[in-house]
Amino acid sequence: MKESYHKPVGLTAEQHDNAREKARGLERDVAFIFSSIIIATPLEVFRQLGGIPLITSVRRAISNLTRDEILHKLDYTIDEMNGAPNHVWYIDKAKFEEVYGKK
Repeated sequence: MKESYHKPVGLTAEQHDNAREKARGLERDVAFIFSSIIIATPLEVFRQLGGIPLITSVRRAISNLTRDEILHKLDYTIDEMNGAPNHVWYIDKAKFEEVYGKK
């Protein structure tokens, strides 16, 4: 899997490594949520995570998983909070299992 770009301004090497590992952990959590519910919007995943990480972090994780071809973006949206449209993604179970193993 490719590394996500994170600008390490003002971080020590150790802080940067910790932030990178935390981002990888969120990607793993998001992938496992998708493996259970198959299709979802970023807001649905955010809610499944209990609203703990920032929604922008969830979106970045989804973007990274899409780049790695574990998730795929569908061509339609669902109107969610305040009527804002959110795209729907689905998981490639075979690619998920290749990267994370079977559940």
